[in-house]
Amino acid sequence: MRVSLTIETDRKDIRKLFTPVAPPIQASLKTLEILKEAGVPTQATVAPLLPSSEDFPNILASLVNRLCIDHYFMEDGRNIWGWFRRVV
Repeated sequence: MRVSLTIETDRKDIRKLFTPVAPPIQASLKTLEILKEAGVPTQATVAPLLPSSEDFPNILASLVNRLCIDHYFMEDGRNIWGWFRRVV
């Protein structure tokens, strides 16, 4: 058995834009911490991969046994960096 949680970003401003009804980021991270301490194998799924802090990979790595990353293209992928500049 493995418990998997989806966490798209560690930035509250970005989460509020994309997943405003999702649980708070800190609640998800705390859940992973509790499960890890209980010896339950954990996985974080970053899907879609959204802008995050430079520490985000390290934060997740300290809490999970497995990490799955997906991506997100708002358009057809030709102007993705222009889109990120508008969002961030």
